Amino acid sequence: MRLVEIVGLNGATVIVCAILVAGLCWALVSGSRQSRVFILVALITGFVQSVVAATVVPVVIRQQYQAYFEGGSRYATMPIMAMTAAAVVAVDARLHRQASAEGGDRNALIRKSPRALAAVAVLACVLALSWVLDYRYVTQRMFWGHWQPVAERMLTACEHSSSDTITTWTWGNSTITIPCSRLHR
Repeated sequence: MRLVEIVGLNGATVIVCAILVAGLCWALVSGSRQSRVFILVALITGFVQSVVAATVVPVVIRQQYQAYFEGGSRYATMPIMAMTAAAVVAVDARLHRQASAEGGDRNALIRKSPRALAAVAVLACVLALSWVLDYRYVTQRMFWGHWQPVAERMLTACEHSSSDTITTWTWGNSTITIPCSRLHR
């Protein structure tokens, strides 16, 4: 069962935000000076990018929630990557400080700490999963499916065009005329 189904969209948002805030506050309090600066810059940049995207393209904040489609997900990619990078830096700083406090070799951190290896694996899985999920939906930009057959049809149409142009459909049920000189194999 999904969190949204259990506590609703607003409840799920509050729970996830609380977890993120707690983790990032821990990183800011316990991190080194360099990691705190990086984390702050990453978070501020992600926040500013989100506000700018919502201001420039307000449809992303007005879309209704749908379980099968995440509207405006391309605008969320950079802030998500910034938060993930902040988490990676926070975990790395914590593990390096822990290894240094134990008198260990910072380069041998993975060999000495299975928890460090687990943390790296979890962060890699989060990154991989977020990228996979970002590209799972068919959108209006790819309603024809894969682009290779579309490009092949366009090139074939150009071969038979007497005007050296082709006309094709675009988003919003309109057409565009493309000069064949702009298409290459």
